[in-house]
Amino acid sequence: MKGLVAYLVGIALFYSALIQGQINHVGLTKELAASESRLKSIQEFILDEESPSQSTIHLEAYWKLSPAQRFIDGYVKHTFLYDASKGSNIRLLLSDELEVDSVLSSAGISLNFNHNENKLEVDLLQFADGELIQVEIYYHGEPPSSGFGSFEINQSPYGRSYIYTLSEPYGSGDWWPCPVYRNSKIDSIDVFIETPSGMLAAGNGLLQSIDSSGVSWIHHWKHKYRIAPYLISTVVGDYFVRSDTVNLREASLPILDYVYPEENSIWEETDPRFPPMIQFVDSLLLPYPFSNEKYGHAQFPWSGGMEHQTMSSMRNPDETLKIHELAHQWFGNLVTCGSWSDIWLNEGFATYLTAVYFERFRPDEFEKWKKDQKEFILSIPGGSIYVSDTNSVTDIFSGRLSYSKAAMVLHMLRNQIGDVAFFNALRNYLTEFSSDGFAKTVDFVYIVESACSCDLQQFFQNWIFEQGHALVSVNWSQNLDVLEFELTQSTSVNSSDLKILKLPVLLQSDLGDSLIHIDLTESTQTFKMNVDFICTDIIIDPKNDVLVESRKNHVLSADISDDYLLYPNPSSTDVYLISKSGLELPKKVSVYDGNGKLQGEFEVSTDGRVRLENNFSWSQSVSWLVFIIDNKRFSLPYLKNKQTSF
Repeated sequence: MKGLVAYLVGIALFYSALIQGQINHVGLTKELAASESRLKSIQEFILDEESPSQSTIHLEAYWKLSPAQRFIDGYVKHTFLYDASKGSNIRLLLSDELEVDSVLSSAGISLNFNHNENKLEVDLLQFADGELIQVEIYYHGEPPSSGFGSFEINQSPYGRSYIYTLSEPYGSGDWWPCPVYRNSKIDSIDVFIETPSGMLAAGNGLLQSIDSSGVSWIHHWKHKYRIAPYLISTVVGDYFVRSDTVNLREASLPILDYVYPEENSIWEETDPRFPPMIQFVDSLLLPYPFSNEKYGHAQFPWSGGMEHQTMSSMRNPDETLKIHELAHQWFGNLVTCGSWSDIWLNEGFATYLTAVYFERFRPDEFEKWKKDQKEFILSIPGGSIYVSDTNSVTDIFSGRLSYSKAAMVLHMLRNQIGDVAFFNALRNYLTEFSSDGFAKTVDFVYIVESACSCDLQQFFQNWIFEQGHALVSVNWSQNLDVLEFELTQSTSVNSSDLKILKLPVLLQSDLGDSLIHIDLTESTQTFKMNVDFICTDIIIDPKNDVLVESRKNHVLSADISDDYLLYPNPSSTDVYLISKSGLELPKKVSVYDGNGKLQGEFEVSTDGRVRLENNFSWSQSVSWLVFIIDNKRFSLPYLKNKQTSF
């Protein structure tokens, strides 16, 4: 019942978002982080990422699955060129809760193996170095459950059971014998899924056939592109299949969605939004990486989504979920983070591409996205984007850091180097590392520096490797046409160095607003500007483009002009304008409130008396008297004091 209630609440929020056009960006970020951070069921699955075993060229898998039973039965066949320098065995991850029946060579010869401590090691001593080898592993059992699950059975709100898999980051070995080595991809896969008659199974790549001649149905999926093991996935259950095509710049791409029959109309309602979405990303970055196959969505009974290659799994057709998982086909699938410490290269990029999509199609939503993300990030002072403790899945998939903060840092980087260099860098990054398939933070830094011909070492040190955000205080005053303000910077975490900031500063005035950009590189910097307006306020980062927490203190002197003064000040009604050196008095003065709004114009008597009518409201206690003599502008602060009477 709890799951049903949560799901129905999610559907209600989804419809509300459609109707009202408002999105809870932080809530969705947290959901994405939670759904993608599958708790590893076995701690020992984290092995030496830099210690390669044999590299699988081709994977063939046959799995017998039924949503009526939490059980897997089948085999996995690894094909590879035996490299004796990598050891005399092939090492795979496989849960101890699964039983290995036999391990055979392609000739049907039994191979010695050891299955212990969630590792499967197969002896290859009988083979020659450089020989093409096929190792077939037959196994069965009930995959372990982590509560979230890399292999799960759950029900939709309509009482139907579904099997789904979600292996990121360490869960593949829960349900199939997968490679140990983190930085390896499989060149191609053939997956056969046997299901009860009438049940459908979705998978990576293209559906080759469904053999429905027997009691069971056998689905054959083939994927000819390189794939990281954690991106191999399937769902099994009662599905309605939706199909369409989208014209991209280099291909007409099939779109295939496996959805709950009861929610076909919901997906149909949101279908028109998807073609512009994928066309936009396809044109902005490189062409869709798997254009010879398909892209699709598989609905599954869990919140959030997961970017399984060519077939993302997700709860519902939420717009933010769709664009996030779609962006992962480039950032995460085509080029995968080289270690879990660099997870921001997957999640931060997908999160920011979501924002860029809103910037293009729904600008108001983009402004809301920045505001929401900034408030979320600044709500806690510490934490670095680069993950130092990869034993903690919670740290790897931190919604605040790996997703939101990483996305905002990319936005700051874009503003730092400009749109042309930034998007060129993204395309160059994808092009440069698509062949290897993996990249780390240092690789991205090199690509960006090359694109902008600039040194960004300090920027990345400040914002990716170090913790915290910037704190900036502003003190300011104005004397006639000279505006002076002082910016003082510290950080939210004392151990962090000062942040290098390209800081937007908005100067508000009676004549309009002026936006300036300041390169803040020191702990304290003072700026003086000649201006032709009364500055009524200074706002740091007015459009939420920088991870900065600001404080300000407006310093007003009692006498800004050296030539005139007001008496009494504060006042409640009338004041006297006094010439300090016998200069001419003006005939009229204008009064502006603290927001720069004109409140009225008043006569000045020969003795300097200004009778201020009290029939207008003052929005702030600080106001200004402005007058011009001989084309020279004078500004004096007027302090409204309702308690004073004369």
